[in-house]
Amino acid sequence: MAKKVNKSQAVREYLKDNPKATSGEIAAALNKKGVKITVSYAANLKTTITKGRKTKKAVAKPVAAPASPTTPEPEKTVKVGDAVTFEQLRAVNQAVKSIGGFARFNDLVNLIKEVGGLKKFTALLEAMSVPVTDEIPY
Repeated sequence: MAKKVNKSQAVREYLKDNPKATSGEIAAALNKKGVKITVSYAANLKTTITKGRKTKKAVAKPVAAPASPTTPEPEKTVKVGDAVTFEQLRAVNQAVKSIGGFARFNDLVNLIKEVGGLKKFTALLEAMSVPVTDEIPY
């Protein structure tokens, strides 16, 4: 009965003596010694053996900058399961028409974002509004 040879150990020993050897050289040399090994198996073993030696240093991940206080937070995020109703689409369509088109509506939405959200925009409009009365201010 032939003695069973550990192929991985044979490749390790050969690489210790010949660290720059290619997979083909390893397979040819070990086959001459009586260890039956294919070039692809030698390549896999060589990769596994040398991978352990070359460990990469951990690269520090950049820390995300905290949000600036001037950046407005979204008031409500839309969830994946939220559905848009037909009535909501009609309301948006009516708002776009009453404002004077999509370009003006888009300008208004951008203005609301700049102010800091719909609640702040509404408060600003209320502060700017003048109560309408029939009285003459004289």
